[in-house]
Amino acid sequence: MHHVFVYGTLRKEQTNAHFMQGGRCIADGAWTYGKLFDTNEGYPAMICSNEDKVYGEVYEVNEVVLQKLDELEEYTGNAESDLYDRITETVY
Repeated sequence: MHHVFVYGTLRKEQTNAHFMQGGRCIADGAWTYGKLFDTNEGYPAMICSNEDKVYGEVYEVNEVVLQKLDELEEYTGNAESDLYDRITETVY
């Protein structure tokens, strides 16, 4: 199982929430240090920040759900071409 922090369109009641089906929300009011910005593409992006907080949800997901999320985000593991990085971060 994997823990995934979601802060944008993957949150409950948002446009891509259906991608979280098969996962289990284990924290609704979670937060981590970071800063959101508008991509002007219909979804937010988060950057590292030690001063700001980003609020979201934490899900426990299996490998199948994680693969669906990777497909949605076009994540390949190639830092030069991917739009986001998958990192380990403390979530409160």
